[in-house]
Amino acid sequence: MLFVGLEVALRTCSGPALLPCTREAPDTYDAIRLHLERWQPVDLAIVGSSRAREAFDAGGIRSVLAPLRTVGNFAASGARATEVELIVEEVLKRDPPPKIMIYGVSPYQLSMGENLSDLDARFWSLRDWWDGWAGGRTNTRDLAAVLRTSLARRWFTFALRPRFREFVGRGEGAPQLASASCHIRGDLTPFQTHEPTRSLRTRPVSAARVRRYLERCMVGAEYPFDPRQAAALDRVVETARKAGVPIVLAVLPLSDILVAGYPPGTRERFDRHVEQVSQAEGVLLLRASDVELGLDDFLEQSHLNLRGARRYTQSLIPRLRELLGEVRK
Repeated sequence: MLFVGLEVALRTCSGPALLPCTREAPDTYDAIRLHLERWQPVDLAIVGSSRAREAFDAGGIRSVLAPLRTVGNFAASGARATEVELIVEEVLKRDPPPKIMIYGVSPYQLSMGENLSDLDARFWSLRDWWDGWAGGRTNTRDLAAVLRTSLARRWFTFALRPRFREFVGRGEGAPQLASASCHIRGDLTPFQTHEPTRSLRTRPVSAARVRRYLERCMVGAEYPFDPRQAAALDRVVETARKAGVPIVLAVLPLSDILVAGYPPGTRERFDRHVEQVSQAEGVLLLRASDVELGLDDFLEQSHLNLRGARRYTQSLIPRLRELLGEVRK
C-alpha cells in the first residue's frame, strides 16, 4: 500500500527534474531511455559517445538558432555505432521527431572491443527478448535487464531508482531527489559545470597514458574497425534519412596527442569511411578541420572542455543555420 501511495505521489508531481541524469555507463542508458519515454520531444537531438556529449554547447545553439528551442543530448558514455543505433531508434519514435539530429563521430565509433554488459537489453521489451530467444540472439543474462526495463516502464517509482541512489548519496552528483539541471536536457555536463577550466595545458597527459587509453580498442599494433560498427553507422544515417529527419555527421575534434597515439593511417581510414557514408546517403558532413583547437580546448586526450565545446559549436552554427533553413522550406 505504501508503494502504491508513493507511485501515485510521484506520478502526480512528476516532471523532468525527477528523471535520473547520470553520465556513467551503463546507468546513463537507462536515464536516456527514460527521458526519451517521459520527457518532451526535442527540436535537436545529439547522439554519439561521451566525446559527443562533451563537444556541444546546447545553450549556444539555442541562443542563436531560435527554432531549436529544446536540445536533447542523448550521447552516452562508451557508445559506439551499435549503441548509438539503439538510441536513435528510440529518438525517432518521438512524435514529432527532431527537426535535426547531430551524430558526433570519431574513430571510436567504428572500433572493436568488448560490448557493455546487457546494454541492448535495456531498450528491449519482453516481446523483443522472446523473439530474440527464439532466434538465438538473446540469453538468460539479458532477461534481468529486460525485466528491469519493463518494470521501469510500468512503475515510475522503479524507474527513479537511480535518483533515489543519488538522494542517499551513493550515486554521482548532489544528494537531492530533483535536479533542475541535466545535460541530457541540454544543460552543461558535469565536467563543464565542475571543471570548466581544466585543460591539457593545466593538466597534461603523457603518451603512455594515451597508449593505455587506446589499448582497449587495439589488436596488436593495429586499431581495426569493426565491420558491425561500420554497418551500424551506415544504418543510423539511412534510418534517420528515411524517417525524414536531417542528420549531420559531425567529425569531432581530436587532440594532437590522441592522434599521435593512433597507428598510422587510422584517422585517414576513418575520414574516408564517413566521407563515403555522407556521399552515399546525401547527408551533411561537418569536419573538425573547420576550427583550430589547441591545448586549452581539451579536457584531456579525448574530450573537449567547456571552452573547446563552445568554440567547436560556434564553428558549426553557420552550416546548421543553412540546414535549418532548408528544413523549414
